[in-house]
Amino acid sequence: MSKPMSGKNPDAWSSALSGKKTLTHYFGVIFILGFLGAGGLLFGVKLSAGQENAKSIAGSASHGVDLSILDRTCKPCEDFYRFASGAWLKNNPIPPAYPTWGRFSELAETNRERLHQVLEDASKNLQAVRGSNQQKIGDFYASCMDEKQIADQGAKPLDAELQKIGDLRD
Repeated sequence: MSKPMSGKNPDAWSSALSGKKTLTHYFGVIFILGFLGAGGLLFGVKLSAGQENAKSIAGSASHGVDLSILDRTCKPCEDFYRFASGAWLKNNPIPPAYPTWGRFSELAETNRERLHQVLEDASKNLQAVRGSNQQKIGDFYASCMDEKQIADQGAKPLDAELQKIGDLRD
């Protein structure tokens, strides 16, 4: 039976706090590894058979921990963040169009590129079954991307709205 810890026995508190620090340390390491593993190190997308275009956009898709992003010149116990992603950070500077850049930014940009390619392919597919989702998204996307017609019309489609704004009085 253990004695209750009181202010009279400082060794009991030191022992208990030491155990808590060790547990906190282990939970902290597990949390960091889990976070980095889920968010930073696991960057692979499974491609199905019909997604050749997505594969060419993404390059080679991989699954699991990407060991090439590790900075092995840094000791993990001294600077785990640099160890875990130092090589990736060195090889992936922040693009000028972004305020920050990381693995999730890279993932979001890859998804945007893939979705854009799906839309482009659907808009060019003249063999799509009428009424199919591919035909619908292709037609919708193409209607917004007719740059020649948009340039020819200029601001004319806005004339009625601009006139309403011009007619407003205080």
